[in-house]
Amino acid sequence: MRFFYEPAIEAIAESGIAVEISTAGLRKPVGEIYPAQAFLEMVVDAGNPIVLSSDAHRPEQLGYGYGEALDLLAEVGVTELTTFTGRTPQRVPIEAADRELAHRHGDAPPPTIDPATGRPGS
Repeated sequence: MRFFYEPAIEAIAESGIAVEISTAGLRKPVGEIYPAQAFLEMVVDAGNPIVLSSDAHRPEQLGYGYGEALDLLAEVGVTELTTFTGRTPQRVPIEAADRELAHRHGDAPPPTIDPATGRPGS
């Protein structure tokens, strides 16, 4: 499968764009996080920033599956997420407390983010 990913990864690496990890697939019959782990590993190897999304279309979907997503990101070596304010990226370290908090809240919406630190509240 990696053979088919290579042209996309080359373009992504050259552009420097952030790549979205979406938990939307966990709410669908496919039952998995997008993109596929092999593709995500190639993105990480290319050094592109990662953003996290639940692709929520209703309030109760906000943050769905974030605990599982943070576990996957740790598995492939991602240690920070990128957030944007006014199109300006900011890299925010993922801490063990973030994974614990995401799992503790389960499928509930994630806590609010402190704009000064980019960190979740408790």
